[in-house]
Amino acid sequence: MRIGSVLFLTGVCIILQFKYLPEIHYFILLICILILLHKILIARYAIWFLGGCIWTIYFSNSVLEQRLLPELESKELYISGKVLSLTDSTDFITHFNFNVKSATDTAGISVPVPKIIRLSWYSLEIQVYPEDELEITVRLKRPHGYFNPGGFDYETWLFREGIGATGYITALNLFTRSSTGKRSISRYRLAIRTYVNEFGLSYDTSSELAQALLIGERSELQENQKQLLYNTGTAHLIAISGLHIGLVAAISFLILKWIWSATIIGLHYYPAKIIASILSIICALWYGALADFSIPTQRALLIHCLH
Repeated sequence: MRIGSVLFLTGVCIILQFKYLPEIHYFILLICILILLHKILIARYAIWFLGGCIWTIYFSNSVLEQRLLPELESKELYISGKVLSLTDSTDFITHFNFNVKSATDTAGISVPVPKIIRLSWYSLEIQVYPEDELEITVRLKRPHGYFNPGGFDYETWLFREGIGATGYITALNLFTRSSTGKRSISRYRLAIRTYVNEFGLSYDTSSELAQALLIGERSELQENQKQLLYNTGTAHLIAISGLHIGLVAAISFLILKWIWSATIIGLHYYPAKIIASILSIICALWYGALADFSIPTQRALLIHCLH
């Protein structure tokens, strides 16, 4: 099983090195042949390897199929949906992820648009929050990265986030404020960010750092703050990962174990360690959700759950 897992991972890594995704049909054909020869030890190992290749090709194609069609680039489209993420605002522009429910062209014909897109609003008419519903006119383009060697790979980030197009808003047609009774993870993250901003910390830059440490929201960090973190080797502190998840899990475990131990009735049914372990995992998952389930957070949660 361990050898099979290593071979599966090897197949995944090899496909990820390709400039273009190979055709999946040949791999499926090879697996069918190897299944017929399953009694041969080499064939069994090859099935694991090819399985990793097929899984990577299938998953990558399923994500790439969600990208905007080339013929829809730079055309005006009417879309409706809701704001999906916290806004990343500057003095002149606001960015946010948008969940598309429907899309039509200027002739009123329905067109296929990726479910999740990232929009920019250059002349923000209203302040938008997660779960707000909008009907807007946009111009979209397919995801593109930067060509600076060693720089941030924007296209890879869009791929990882499942964003199939980027664009900007040209007109707001209809706006509906989300009901406060409907709470999503993004709304809880917004509540925390609002509370931190209104808390009135003693230093001007403390609120930005507090947001990054609490919920992994780094959009409001200034360039000098980011540079200081990189220069001092402390940039890992603002990435919600093993350290943060471990602290939350450990503290919640100790508190919950003490509370459960104090309930004599509960001890008759389940040991305090088991209940505290289960509830600490739930607390860690909730904290990971508040951190928007970034890649470091997912990795830390997986390791914690396995332990």
